[in-house]
Parts: sequence; structure tokens; C-alpha cells
Amino acid sequence: MSSINFYLDKPDRKNYYSIFLFYNLNGKRLKFFTKQKIFEKSWNDSKQRVKHNHVGEEINPVLELLQETIRKIERDAIIKSTEITLDYIKEKLHESLKNIKTKHEFYDVFDLYISTSESIKNKTTISIYNALLNHLKEFEQKKSYKISFSRITLKFYDAFKQYLIQDLGLLNNTVGKYIRVIKSFMNFAVSHGYSENIDFRNFKAYREDTDIVYLTEEELLKIYNQPLVRDNLIIVRDIFCFACFTGLRFSDVSGLKKENIKEDHILLKTEKTRVSLQIPLINYAKEILKKYNYSLPPSISNQKTNEYLKQIANLAGIKEPINKVQYNGTSRVDKIYKKYELITTHTARRTFVTLSLEKGMRPEVVMEITGHKEYSTFKKYIKITDKVKQSEMNRIWSNNSNLKIV
Repeated sequence: MSSINFYLDKPDRKNYYSIFLFYNLNGKRLKFFTKQKIFEKSWNDSKQRVKHNHVGEEINPVLELLQETIRKIERDAIIKSTEITLDYIKEKLHESLKNIKTKHEFYDVFDLYISTSESIKNKTTISIYNALLNHLKEFEQKKSYKISFSRITLKFYDAFKQYLIQDLGLLNNTVGKYIRVIKSFMNFAVSHGYSENIDFRNFKAYREDTDIVYLTEEELLKIYNQPLVRDNLIIVRDIFCFACFTGLRFSDVSGLKKENIKEDHILLKTEKTRVSLQIPLINYAKEILKKYNYSLPPSISNQKTNEYLKQIANLAGIKEPINKVQYNGTSRVDKIYKKYELITTHTARRTFVTLSLEKGMRPEVVMEITGHKEYSTFKKYIKITDKVKQSEMNRIWSNNSNLKIV
């Protein structure tokens, strides 16, 4: 029986703490330096990872890759009927990392970064990596800026950010997403010996708050009860509503098996975060499960699902005008949508969180159901409605007998 853990060692003169991997096998331990360093305040001891939104967050994918590399070594040894020992793991780990260092050109290593991430990242994330790679190649060509590891500097950061915002017209949050990937990739390159350039650690990857689209209870029930003829629309509608009633991500709904479903709750380990959840089932969710004999039909592609959801919401009359405000650089971008145009698979989870809070469920209970560990992450799903604000104001102020109008 083996376990893999990451711990901080003693600080150096600059107060950086080295991150070590500890591989434990039947009471014996292997200590391996990850070549990563971090400030102590940025480290989450319980998760053994860099805290979300802290300096050095791009180190986390490197730690995940090291862990997955060891697990692959173990799997290969089992297939070959080879005895797993500390010496064997150490030898194969060094061999694996050495074999990775066969190509040193920037784009070759970026391709390698994508391929090694495919086993630990979802398809959406990998598509973002590929999109960034294409943008980098086009930027190099159009701006005559030769890209290499040594040239990923603050000068590059300013020029590439300007290119994304001004030339491509991308919104700030999209630009911030690409900058975070660059930082993660460069950290991968440094940790594996491809580069010694750490200028990327000064890159700022901004996040701007955006309006969260969710369904009111009335809108959700309109979709739930909407008469539909086409089977594909019915299936998409039912799976979407099931996600609204449980708070599950679509990836988890798609992977739900009959054995995950108990009489009054769901037991599963989430695909994205590997968190074990126990989710109570309300009657609406039970009705959907019963309709499909407790085995939901396989989902279709995310793109098609979002397309069908907009059709369904349109048929259900979800047409309230929504002004979506975003920013391209310093320029404010206002665009008016009909609400059904903004409905996607993500709307389901946001709807569950918002309606649960509206109905008085405590935030910590909602977080326990959805699997959120950090309130800062959970908070982005919260959208307090005017109705709730009015209700809370009346409850707190109107019913306070100690207050008297003079």
C-alpha cells in the first residue's frame, strides 16, 4: 500500500520553503525534491497544494504531474508483474523525468505540457491550452516577436497582452485565463530543466467579477414542465434539471452510474476535484431518475447540449433582457441578451446554489453538498436577488420591536 504526499521543508535565506514529495510504501519512505519553492503563507497544508489565487498557484499542475507519473510507474509495474520497491520507484521516476527532456524548443515543450496534462485535466482545459498555443504562434508571426524560453519576459507579457486585447478584441477575463496558463507552463518548464527564466512569476493574471446567470424557481419549473417532442431535447432538459436539483456538475451527471444512486441520496467522487459527495435527492430529482429507471441516458457534446438548452429555454419563455457588462482593456463592453441566450450547462450549478440560499439553506450546508472547500470559490456562484434582499430587509427591520418611529 503506497501513499504520496507533499510537504514543505525548512526555509532558505529568502524565506522560501522547498516542496518535497514523500512516497510511502509499506512503512518505508522516499523523499524527492520537486524543485519547487513557495512562501509558507501560500501553502495549504490540508490540501498539500498552493492556495487558490496565491502567488505560485501555477506550481500545482507540476505536483499533480509528479503524482500521476508515480501512479503510472506503479500501474506499469503491476502489468509487468514487477516488484514495487522504493529503489524501483526512484529509478523509474528519474528515468521518466530524464526521458521527458528530449526536446528543448519552446513549442516542443508546450506540446509535451499539453500531452502530459491530458490525463489530469478535462477536455475544456486542454482546448484552452491548444487555443493559447495557436495565439502564441500567430502573435510571433504577426508581431515578429521570436518566442523562446529566454524571451518570456515582462516585455513579452506587455506585448502579448496588448495583442490579445487590442488586435483580437478579447475580454480581460479571457486574457487573464491565458496568462495563468503561460505561468503554469513556464513553471513546468523550469521544474523540468528546460528553462531557468523565472520572469513569468511577475506576470499578473487578472480576474474580473462577472454577472452570474441563474434561473429563478419559476423559470426552472417552466423548463421542467415544458412540453417537448424531440427525444434529444427531452434528454437534455431532464439532465439539466437534474443538475439544477442536485448541484452536480454536468461532467458528474454524465458519469453517474446506477450504483451511485441510493434510496434518498447520491454517493459519488467528483471527476474534477476527486471529492467524495453525499447529495440528498429531492422529489423532482427522484422523478427524473425514476423516468429513466435510475440510469440517466448518456449526455451529448457540451456544445450541442448548450445549443439545445437555449432552444428549450426559448420555448419556455425565458426571455428577460439581460445587460452583460464586460471589459476589453479599459473599455466597457455592454451587450443586451435575452436570458435564454445565456443559458448553458454551468447555469444548473449556479441555479442550485442560488435557489438553495434563497430558500434559507445555510452556506456551509450548500458547500457540503456541492463539494466547495473554499468560500472564496463558492462565493462566485452566489447571486442575491432583489426579492431576497427585500425579504431580508423586511425581516430584520420591520419585525424589530425595539425600533420606534419618533
